[in-house]
Amino acid sequence: MSLTPVPIPTMTEEDAERGAFVHAAFPSSKKTSHESLSRLQNAFNLFSESLEYGMGDIVVNAGIRYSNVNPVLVAGIFNPVDWEAFASPTTPLEAESIAVLKLSLDQDIDALNSDPIEYDQVFVDGDDSKIVNENNGIIRLHNGEFFLKSTNSITMDGTGSGNSAIVEWESSNNLGGPFNPIPVTQASQALLNTGRTEFSTQPEASGFIDAQAADVFVRAVLTPSADCTILHDTSAGNIQSHGTSAVANTPLTTLGDILGHDGIVEQREPIGTDNQELVVDDVAPNKIRWKDKDYELLQDVTLGVVANQDEFDITFPAATDIHIKMMLHQGGATNMNAEFNFNDDFGNNYAFRRTENMDYNGGTSDEVNADRVPLEPGTISVNANVYLDIIDQVGEETTFLAITNSVDGSVGVPPETQVIQGHWHNAAQVTKLNIRDTSSTPEFAANSRVLIYRGSK
Repeated sequence: MSLTPVPIPTMTEEDAERGAFVHAAFPSSKKTSHESLSRLQNAFNLFSESLEYGMGDIVVNAGIRYSNVNPVLVAGIFNPVDWEAFASPTTPLEAESIAVLKLSLDQDIDALNSDPIEYDQVFVDGDDSKIVNENNGIIRLHNGEFFLKSTNSITMDGTGSGNSAIVEWESSNNLGGPFNPIPVTQASQALLNTGRTEFSTQPEASGFIDAQAADVFVRAVLTPSADCTILHDTSAGNIQSHGTSAVANTPLTTLGDILGHDGIVEQREPIGTDNQELVVDDVAPNKIRWKDKDYELLQDVTLGVVANQDEFDITFPAATDIHIKMMLHQGGATNMNAEFNFNDDFGNNYAFRRTENMDYNGGTSDEVNADRVPLEPGTISVNANVYLDIIDQVGEETTFLAITNSVDGSVGVPPETQVIQGHWHNAAQVTKLNIRDTSSTPEFAANSRVLIYRGSK
């Protein structure tokens, strides 16, 4: 999801002084403190180098709205490290959401009770289906990641110096509960501990909720100690979603799909087929596409792993385009006499033209009704490298090209060579290569090796 910070309108100093914005958007209960109102007013005020800011505070700087992510405990210039820019969504469904909360009435809470704080909701910005007041102090969060904050000013009465109260956020998967505290790894409590007093400071209870997979219900709860009675609680808060609904609104439909982008919006890039690879392509709609691999290794087999090994069968998946490399080394006392055929077919079903040592005049020979195809010219005594290319279309006879170079000899002597062009009189696709050494003392040396690649399915 590509998000771009978007400028928003801001209050003028004259508006702020009159308090018109705050009192129009956030009508206060009679016990809401002046400090709470001031805090809500500053939520959308211009950044000030003379103020301190807490987690989740919202300011406007250079025409862009920011949320605080690292508390600013020492006033000073705007530091981008401490702030996260709100962003313009690519579609309305991905809009971020902000709801500012206020108390619906003064909280008179008896000792030993743990009651949710009953907020009214004033929805400020974004998709108002994301943050919904369900009443009785419960807020429903839907389709996003949410930051919660409750700021509290409390009057307590009690008989000892250990009077205390805790404000914390709780969550549940159901409107009717059960509700449990958000784990401390994702939340912080507001702890108030003193004798009979009214707090002038405002401890904060915060929390983080991921509600993308399913709705989550949250509430802020105030719990006093056994010897304490809460006379009044004045609380302000806000809940912010961070615009993470892209997953819920993804265009992906099928297992294995990936998310692309056409320069305007997200697009589905459908899953490819087996053994394809993802490549960059300037002419493709999303600049990416799946393509068949140029070469995919199907088999890597070492011959000669057994004494007197004179035959090897190598199986592999059928393919239209097969490339085989053979490094054949003689391991017996006499010259090699290597040959191949396909799919255990030892019948007279092979026909080919054969040229040795590039002698196209007197050195060519045709062979038909053969039961095997030679891998080396008769003059090679020890070692040979073979390149075997196979074109094997479904329903058609298989054609092949085999090129052999001897490995023996010095730089002053050209290599012994062989070129064979032929076909296998069978419409079945090749799935097995049979290799044999038919010399009088057959044996492939231990360093003989066969590599089989697939060019396309």
